[in-house]
Amino acid sequence: MTAATRYSFPSIVLHWLVALLIITAFAIGLTVADMPLSPTKFHWMAYHKWIGISVLTLALLRLLVRLMTKVLRHCRTACRR
Repeated sequence: MTAATRYSFPSIVLHWLVALLIITAFAIGLTVADMPLSPTKFHWMAYHKWIGISVLTLALLRLLVRLMTKVLRHCRTACRR
């Protein structure tokens, strides 16, 4: 198997999608922490939880994509240490 010179398109998209979702979940978590108990707070908490589940699912998908794509050239040598 030859080494790849850059990450695959699905890997890049999944990386940035997960990053965006983590930042969004963090912002929602900070906002919800200061809210009084109300239906609105529970609504935003539900969004926060579903974003977390989505991040987990996308991370597993990213792992599958990584297992099916070629290894980067610098990872072949650096990861063996």
